Amino acid sequence: MLTLASFFSAIAQNNISNKYEKQNSNFEFSEFKTQEFPSIKTTKSEQDHWLPDTVYCFTNGSGFNRYIYEYYSQPQGGLLALCYEQCQNESPCFLYTFTYDSNYNLLTELWQTGTNNSWEDWILYTHSYDFNNNKLTKQRYWWNGKLWSLNETFTFTYDFNNNLLIEQSLFTVYNYTYDSNNNLLTKLEKTMRNNLWENYSLTTYSYDLNNNSKTVLNYNWENDSWINTTKQEIIYDENGNDISAECWRWENGRWIPSHNSIYYLNTTIWLYYNDMHSVIEGRGCDKMIASYKKVSDIFTNIEQVTTSGLNKISIYPNPTKGELRIENGEWRIMNIQIFDIIGNKVLSPIPSPHWRGVSEGRGEVDISHLPAGIYFVQITTEKGIVTKKVVKR
Repeated sequence: MLTLASFFSAIAQNNISNKYEKQNSNFEFSEFKTQEFPSIKTTKSEQDHWLPDTVYCFTNGSGFNRYIYEYYSQPQGGLLALCYEQCQNESPCFLYTFTYDSNYNLLTELWQTGTNNSWEDWILYTHSYDFNNNKLTKQRYWWNGKLWSLNETFTFTYDFNNNLLIEQSLFTVYNYTYDSNNNLLTKLEKTMRNNLWENYSLTTYSYDLNNNSKTVLNYNWENDSWINTTKQEIIYDENGNDISAECWRWENGRWIPSHNSIYYLNTTIWLYYNDMHSVIEGRGCDKMIASYKKVSDIFTNIEQVTTSGLNKISIYPNPTKGELRIENGEWRIMNIQIFDIIGNKVLSPIPSPHWRGVSEGRGEVDISHLPAGIYFVQITTEKGIVTKKVVKR
């Protein structure tokens, strides 16, 4: 720590260039648990592992977006997670769908936007791991309206303690350093310009006696020196999960809450949980608060899905000329996706409020705009997934 302090005492204590006027912040919920935070990696048991329950992002000191997580066991093992983003008008504006393996490593992450009462594909992440559960690759795809287009691939390199050293794509590289307790000390971001790697940002971390990160400092590289930008102050619960993080901005020689700044800066806040092995990243937030669920409690509340139970979900008329009526029986319906006969997703309607109630309900889906043919309706319920074949005339 003495080396760290002496090294960063040379960082310039200047204001960031005031070139951004204050405006409404946009929130980009990036990755949730998608990345294992770069610290020594230990696979946690079901009894010790935590997952987000509800997360709030506060912007401009007043408005907020809410993120509600729901978890379901998968027949092949692992977890399916749905996260509904409720924007400031309390309506769902984004849906994030995650699949995890039996070690709680994230495998896929699908972002969808709510448009015209349906969910439209936007971004897809895929992840791969080695036998130590260290992430090897992360690939990002964009939906162009017809197919997924690969946008960027990250690769990861680790030391003998399984600490992440390098995270790199064609355009960006992150370098990490650690202390003797394998706590992350610095994260250096460089970008490719004119075929050369140039400094872009620097993040430093300090810790309490429990090795929880208490303060995160962020710097930008300007005029050949590191310039103060923001800092993050963190509060943990007794389980080592970050329940509150607030962003402060360096302005006119002092730290002020970022929502009081007269300049706009697209800030990033991190919420660490599972003893900093997992992280939620929020962009555009001035403050974030979160609650968590223990995985063992999630599985306690998940009953085995029986064939007879899923068969109580019915779709009619079938064949149909356009309208599909779906009755949910005893299960709450969380998500619906419709695929054509060759497996292309053609529709992802937003479930009717009736389906999300505890009692039985019925909702309608309009497929009149789809060509005649055979389709498969995949229905995700609170207890499992069922697929029904329908015929459109």
